[in-house]
Amino acid sequence: MKRKINTAILVAATIFSDWSTLLLPLYLSFVFINGTFKIKKRELFPFISLILIAIIYSYFGFMKTEAIFVIKNSLLFWLLPTLFLIKNYQVSIRLINLLIRILYAQCLIVISLHILGVNVFNREGIFSFLLGYYSGGGTVVLFRFYSYKLVLLMSLIIIRFTYFEYTPERSFLSLLGSVVISGSKALALALVTSLATLISKAKGARKIVLLIIISGILTALMIFYPIIPLILAVFNPNDISNETRLNVFQTLMLDPLDLIIGNGFGHPLPPALIRDTTRPYGFEISYISYMHKIGLSLFYVAWALVRKLGLKGVFATTPVWLAALGNPTLSHLYNIFLFSMIIGFRK
Repeated sequence: MKRKINTAILVAATIFSDWSTLLLPLYLSFVFINGTFKIKKRELFPFISLILIAIIYSYFGFMKTEAIFVIKNSLLFWLLPTLFLIKNYQVSIRLINLLIRILYAQCLIVISLHILGVNVFNREGIFSFLLGYYSGGGTVVLFRFYSYKLVLLMSLIIIRFTYFEYTPERSFLSLLGSVVISGSKALALALVTSLATLISKAKGARKIVLLIIISGILTALMIFYPIIPLILAVFNPNDISNETRLNVFQTLMLDPLDLIIGNGFGHPLPPALIRDTTRPYGFEISYISYMHKIGLSLFYVAWALVRKLGLKGVFATTPVWLAALGNPTLSHLYNIFLFSMIIGFRK
């Protein structure tokens, strides 16, 4: 019964992974079912420290801005200590395969509806609620359906071949498909960084087959597609999406004390830099965004998380870390589910 409930929770969380209102009770149920309150001595200090960081910077936030902004911005940090409560939890390869198939099915639905002329990019509509897909901006014209779901899809694929024996060439094609669909710089980098592990996982003839597939695709791109000009255009600082990120970064760097001490959760950006009035505290570079809120404490949080996940676990969630370089995805609540899976694999 416990296994079935866990499966149902993860399936529901995957389907509705862009709706944080539902993710929160799902995750709390997940912790209650899998958690134990027996904490190892060596984990007691980071557990208490993370709680104190959440309390202190939430208090600073409540002093300066609206409570709803503080709650939304701090939620991830209130949940991070629960990672130290989850013990003896394992996710099977069958369940990961199921989650990957669900995400691929959602991609297929979105692409099919788009081809049929349905407006799937209306963020206020049913497609945003169920699928969470939206097209990205930028001056480079790309066929893209980018959302956190594709970050999640790539993470699950990498987790699958990192912790389980799985066909390397199939994993590579799955990752490549995610990159092509998303048109994302971060996910393209995640694919590149995962190639070494993929190749090392391949044995004997499979390694040769994988190298042939990779070489063939790269050669075809070089011959039939202007891949180099496209890469240069995507990373061009004058691209509208890159220019916006650089503008916010340069403005915040004018007052480095804010990035050292922090302003508290929910603290808004300067009015000229606010792009979303429902989230005036956030912007695309997730790491700088959180330094703006909790200062150098972010480095301690990163250390505690790396220590808990292990280097192998950090690599398995590469898409999460790379996407956060240019997208406000680090605070996504499904990241907690991913981290929970990794911790289970370490036992």
